[in-house]
Amino acid sequence: EKLNVHGRPLVLHIIKPKMGMTPEETANQVYQTALGGADICKDDEMLSDLSNSPWEKRLEAVLKAIEKAERETGQKMLYMLSITDEVNRINEKARKAVAMGATGLLLAYSAGPSALRLLTEDPEVKAPVLLHVSHMVSQIPMISFPVFSKLCRLCGADMMLSPCIWTSIPMVSPEEAARNYQVMVAPMYHIKPTFPMPCAGVYPG
Repeated sequence: EKLNVHGRPLVLHIIKPKMGMTPEETANQVYQTALGGADICKDDEMLSDLSNSPWEKRLEAVLKAIEKAERETGQKMLYMLSITDEVNRINEKARKAVAMGATGLLLAYSAGPSALRLLTEDPEVKAPVLLHVSHMVSQIPMISFPVFSKLCRLCGADMMLSPCIWTSIPMVSPEEAARNYQVMVAPMYHIKPTFPMPCAGVYPG
């Protein structure tokens, strides 16, 4: 609804390289993929706040690039800004980002389910939250992925990276991947679904 895209999957551009680019270089890459038709772009989960790319300057530059592309194509794009930080700084950063115009936020699972819940329950944070599974991967041999997904759904994740059969990093079996999607979107009392995001080396083919 935010993007007025119906009847097809959303296409997401992960900004690479994960570190090293200036806000202007990042914005130029986003501009190019917006012209190419990407619906969403996101910071790499490793990126948060670097001396050569402070998050405020990166947000401002990327939003300007997206606005420029929208004027040319008529299509909107969401930018998921990485706000992963020490737990006591996440919500403050999120509130400031939303006030600056952020259209989405990226939080790595390493911050913890409690940090995710506090972020999504914050009334001042009116932007969708993409939960990056990052450090979950080390737990795969011990905890079923659908359990992680259910916890993150309960904690308010709007979108969440999800293992799939087309990935270059096959984290789980095809059966577990399918079960995981079912857990994310099936009716669950009053709890909203979490948007699944097939990930890791997935290409248009």
